[in-house]
Formats: sequence, structure tokens, C-alpha cells
Amino acid sequence: RVRDAHPTRLSLLGSALAFLVLAVLNRGIWFAGDDFSVVTDRYFMLRDGQWADAIFGAHNEHPNSVHIMVPLLLQSVFGLHHPIIFAVPGMLSHAGVVFCITWFLLRHLESRGIALTAGISLVFLSAGSETLLWIFQFGFASSIALGIAHLLLLSDERTRRSGLALSTVLGILAVQSSSAGVIFVAVGAGLLVLDRRWL
Repeated sequence: RVRDAHPTRLSLLGSALAFLVLAVLNRGIWFAGDDFSVVTDRYFMLRDGQWADAIFGAHNEHPNSVHIMVPLLLQSVFGLHHPIIFAVPGMLSHAGVVFCITWFLLRHLESRGIALTAGISLVFLSAGSETLLWIFQFGFASSIALGIAHLLLLSDERTRRSGLALSTVLGILAVQSSSAGVIFVAVGAGLLVLDRRWL
């Protein structure tokens, strides 16, 4: 049953808080470890015309074309002088997770206070630093955000064919961000089978 039919504004407050917290924590970030596999190896492969290998080649057996294309685009525009710019996609991804979960809870819980508290608690959830304070892990964070959005669109009773098409795109992007997206797509396929809704 839907409790709050218009949860978007409050959900945006939660996601804005997530972004601001991560912006403060990431203010001194610098490239480390696997970051260099993108900003050096993949960059030079792309420059040498090996675009298919640069963008679609797996990293540690993970599909990650979104994870590769976004940093390479940022590098081509801004260079490597300001690493905080490369942390923005991960920050936006985590803010997206907070938005989606808060939005869902506001629509389905009786208490708006409990829904907001539970949703905003995700801002500070777990250790998180290996994903949210490391540029390279943007792929995992974006996969989770895209996957949750994919499921929300599929499970929304108001979703029509256009919403299902968008959900499909989000599912593909989730898988191409990291292999974590496969779980969300599998669950989404199960929802379609149970609900007998097909593209």
C-alpha cells in the first residue's frame, strides 16, 4: 500500500546529505591502486585506437564499460589535475542509492519519520570507505544505484511500457558497471515472470 504519494522532495534531501558528506570526506582524495589501470593503461589503449579493448575489456573478470568510459571522459575534459572530479560519479551513485531507498520507504511505511531515518542512515552505513572513498570503486557504487532503480521501476504498479524500457536500460548499465548488477537483473527478470509483464 502506498503511504506517501509524493516522496521525491524528501528523498532528494537525503541524497543531497549523502553527496555533501562524501564531498567532505573525499576532499583530499588522490589516485591509488587500480585507478591507474584506467587513467593510464585504458587511456593509452584508447588513444592508440584500441577502443574496443579499452572500453569493453574486463578488469579482474568484471564487465565494467561504464566504469571505464566515465573516468576516461572526465580525463579528456579535465585532465588529472583535480582528482576530486573523478570521485563525483561515485558520490552521485551513493546519493542515488539513498534517494531510491528513501523514496521506496516513504511510499510504503506508515511513519514518515521512520522512513526518513532508515533511508538517511544509508549515508553512514557500514565501513564503506573501500567503495565510497576510492575512485576506482565507482563501478560498484553505480552498479548498486542503477540496479536498485531498475527494480523500483519494475515493481511500481504505475510503470507503463516506457518505464519498463527505461528499467531495461538501467539494468544493462548496472551489469556493465560491475558484475554486482547481474543480481539485480536476475531479480528483475523474476519480477517480470511473476507479474507476467513483458516488453
